[in-house]
Amino acid sequence: MSDSAFHLDADTEARFWAKVEKTNGCWNWTAARIGNPLRGAFRVRGKMFHAHRLSFLLAHGSIPAGYNVFRSCGNQFCIRPDHLFLSQLTGRPRDSSKSTTMRRFMRLTLKTETCWLWTGTRWRGYGAIKMPIGEGRWRARPAHRVSYQLFRGEIPPGMFVCHRCDNPSCVRPDHLFLGTSAENTADAALKGRMRRGTESPGAKLTETEVIDIRRRMSGGKETVYEVAADYRVSPSLISQIQRGRIWRHVQPAP
Repeated sequence: MSDSAFHLDADTEARFWAKVEKTNGCWNWTAARIGNPLRGAFRVRGKMFHAHRLSFLLAHGSIPAGYNVFRSCGNQFCIRPDHLFLSQLTGRPRDSSKSTTMRRFMRLTLKTETCWLWTGTRWRGYGAIKMPIGEGRWRARPAHRVSYQLFRGEIPPGMFVCHRCDNPSCVRPDHLFLGTSAENTADAALKGRMRRGTESPGAKLTETEVIDIRRRMSGGKETVYEVAADYRVSPSLISQIQRGRIWRHVQPAP
């Protein structure tokens, strides 16, 4: 029986689910347990399979080569399909440095029924954890990116790690997904997290001033240098306002 073409007959599948105790949170395996650490196990055609792996296969049909099934809830006996996710195996599974990082990481993580909340250092709402960069040096890295790498695998160059839950302090691996810079910006805008105009801490002008700048520049009698001097900003800023590259949400009254 291969993962790529997995199926169970109806009687065997019914027997499998009969060994599960479903709660509002986890679905706990109540039958045989094997291995170290212990995991639920179920016999199919004379062969023992990990119960959480069978649950994933029944829900999704296959497990790609080089991937393993992990639990986002941290409960080693849970087989609830939406608590399971795939992670690509990289390096040695028992790599000591990764194990040490995992222990440090989980000590600073508070698991709730929904999100895994970061309890360590935060910057602008996002968790941060110091990671070694060689030669005895350390550098703070976003905790949600570290979570993705620990549980899901490597992050391709140029990709962002985004939150499904819209909670910046969440580090739960199945709440995270990869996106490009444009997708990350679009996701933030869709969720109302993009601060603009005077809501931005770096804003140098007000909406009223922007409208007046556009009015003056549309007359064609003043240069960007003259207008910039009046508002004590750079000529390039005035030029970007004039061309509609910034402050696009501000429109003059009809």
